[in-house]
Amino acid sequence: MSFFIFHLEGIKDVGQFQEEIGFNQIESRKWRSQLFWKGLEQFPSRLEQAKKLILQGRKVAVVFSLATFIVILFLAKLADQYWFGLIAVFLLAHNLLVFYYGRVAMTDSFQLFFFFLNFVLIFYYLRSFCQKNKRHLLILSLLIGLNTALAAGVKVIGILTLAFFLGVFFIVLFINNFKKSFFSKKLLIASLLIIVASFLIVFVVLNPQIYSNPFKGFLKMFLARWQSAKHFQKTKGKSVSGRIEAIKLIFKKLFLAENNFGNFGFVPFIPLDLIVLLAGVFLLVRKILDIFKKKNVFSLELLLLLWFFLTFTALIFYLKNDWPRYYLPLESAVILVQSYFISWGLKRLLTWGKEKYR
Repeated sequence: MSFFIFHLEGIKDVGQFQEEIGFNQIESRKWRSQLFWKGLEQFPSRLEQAKKLILQGRKVAVVFSLATFIVILFLAKLADQYWFGLIAVFLLAHNLLVFYYGRVAMTDSFQLFFFFLNFVLIFYYLRSFCQKNKRHLLILSLLIGLNTALAAGVKVIGILTLAFFLGVFFIVLFINNFKKSFFSKKLLIASLLIIVASFLIVFVVLNPQIYSNPFKGFLKMFLARWQSAKHFQKTKGKSVSGRIEAIKLIFKKLFLAENNFGNFGFVPFIPLDLIVLLAGVFLLVRKILDIFKKKNVFSLELLLLLWFFLTFTALIFYLKNDWPRYYLPLESAVILVQSYFISWGLKRLLTWGKEKYR
């Protein structure tokens, strides 16, 4: 948004101008300070109106970021995983990517909010399936469709919300084949149709430019973004030449020792981010099998694991340019897995401490 505002104001070298006024600098380490931020003092007086618009946009970004933290806490409450929620919010709020893009770039904060709201809705959806509540299942189908449309409308990578649901849905279909006491296939197919229809209708309504030819326009929008990503590959020093290089960059930026955007990159020599992630994945797999075997229900653990693998796979193909914001969806998923393991370890440690000093 800011690029176009500056461009319309007649500024030719936007990057140089932003550097001169300290446009991308965030001095305060407190989230709440952004709501009352009076920054950009070096703005030329002729751009006062543009300054007000940009500051308002940044405040909106913070509101959505804070709303994301609330959604995570609510998800943790639903799953009775309070420590998980608290640790996840703490790590997200202090992660470099979330800390920066959650306060500056409006679309990234919107994206995270809809991603995690999708988590809550799908968690409810699975609970309705296991409880055989037809009414709730169909209502949630509509809400999931609306949310996926909003997520994809904000940024094209938001289509992952729909892909995520489809992955969960086919698991539900698979399980339903072995459990005749659950819903009929007709009801599940009706649920899927409600989601797809509400997604398409809302997405088209939000994009007037495709009214004349919705289906062709929908595909053209995504193809155009893909082509623009290829065009920007020519950007000096940012191009990602292939999928092998993309994987190397992902590990370097998120997982290896002294990484750029992980939570434990400050630890030298030891890839602590990767170690905690792998431990979390192992724990999730074990918990998923154990919970389903004992309780015959779907769990938060299943959603965490699926979301991590989906975002990881998507980024391998989506990473055309080595830009920090591209790593944000995956890093947020990584934080969830890491938080789950840390909370499990913390609870075990507290339990051990109580037993020892009893």
